[in-house]
Amino acid sequence: MICTDDDIVEIVDTIWASFFEGDVDPGDPAEFSAQTRTGLIHVHGQDEATINIKVNEELAQMIASMMFGIPAEELADDEITDALGEITNMLGGSVKAYLTGDANLSLPTVITGAYRVNSPGTITTNTVWMWNNDQPILVEIVERAS
Repeated sequence: MICTDDDIVEIVDTIWASFFEGDVDPGDPAEFSAQTRTGLIHVHGQDEATINIKVNEELAQMIASMMFGIPAEELADDEITDALGEITNMLGGSVKAYLTGDANLSLPTVITGAYRVNSPGTITTNTVWMWNNDQPILVEIVERAS
């Protein structure tokens, strides 16, 4: 395991405190709305992993609005994608700091809507539910199986 669930909560809370309103608190699993966005980024090195962050579209818009200083109703889809991609990149960089040896990050990818990603030869080592502004946040770390 790269880092603990508590480490992930601390990382996400630190990112949120730098840009956004309200705290990030650990919480119970929840149902996402029909519209979601998921950012994912791959870590390559001695350890290999994928870090995912999933949020409802409403929270993705709030993130972009606060990041760019643009009212949510005026945001373009690309701005929402860029904002979650940046959060994903910051999350990946922070998790990378827990790794031993050199590691590189891929470019972040943002998926909109329903999807299913399968990564053969991996195991999910962390599944962390958090909440911000009454919105769920899910962070998962998937690592190469030994």
